[in-house]
Amino acid sequence: MFLEQFTDKMNRISSLRCKVEAASSQDPHIDYNTLRNEKIYVTNSSVLTTSDFNRLFPLWENQIPFSGILISARRRHNVYLLDTLNFGPIVLKYTNPGKTKRRSSVLPWLIGIKAHRGLPGSVCEPIAAVDYYEKDHIFKSCLISRYVDGQPLTEPHEEQSSDEHLILIHTAKRIGTYLARLHRCGVHLQDCRMANIMDITNNEHGSNTCNLTIVDIEALGEGHLTLFGAARKLLKLRLPPVYFQAAWAAYINELNEKDLNFVQRRFLWGIYMPLRTFRHHLVRYNRRRLRPLLSVFSFKKGTQQDN
Repeated sequence: MFLEQFTDKMNRISSLRCKVEAASSQDPHIDYNTLRNEKIYVTNSSVLTTSDFNRLFPLWENQIPFSGILISARRRHNVYLLDTLNFGPIVLKYTNPGKTKRRSSVLPWLIGIKAHRGLPGSVCEPIAAVDYYEKDHIFKSCLISRYVDGQPLTEPHEEQSSDEHLILIHTAKRIGTYLARLHRCGVHLQDCRMANIMDITNNEHGSNTCNLTIVDIEALGEGHLTLFGAARKLLKLRLPPVYFQAAWAAYINELNEKDLNFVQRRFLWGIYMPLRTFRHHLVRYNRRRLRPLLSVFSFKKGTQQDN
């Protein structure tokens, strides 16, 4: 049993290391190291070497209880904002052990650095990431990036004033153009929600990204999308039809692509969209009604067993 667990652990580390090596062969600024098969860490060597990371990271972690600001605390992760001497404000995102999918911080970091190289300013600059292994699983991981100040986009509503309507049409076109440029780099917004796209004004590469950026690097996915796949992603933004059409027109115009054919449009709006809307309402019902109800039943059952 011990030998099997050790072999599985080595396979996990070897697989991750192979992906890191492949990425570093394409990008010479990706620096990495493995410590006694218990830790894998990567850095953007143009701003931070692995040796400096080994020295600074413990200091940053020690500063968090005193000067760190908790900006997000969820079941899946804790995110801290820390003002540092060398890099200014940085964000440290710790993935909690209970997260069921993609516990590694190194893998999304590799996608983030690919997006940053292909379209500067499209994501907050990735600085470093580290995965800690214990037996056959990752028990701790952290992704570090530069802090970006801005406002997350919100879902527009159908009823708007004429001025607000023009602003939202312009915003929808910016979103379509920005996502098209991001997709051209071989990266897409996997968790495609308005809240994952941030509107910023102090970005030196703002003209390339339409003053939009993604701060949650773990929300990214790798790979080139088909036109139909891109339309499905944009539908996840839950834009009203008039704003979706503006975003989609800007998307295909940026990539110089033809629009979806008749069959694809019928399937998208007649089958896929109704099913996705039904799933969305079902998930919301589960979160708001069923999950609290089950928690109450579990509490009562536990209380009866204690008595």
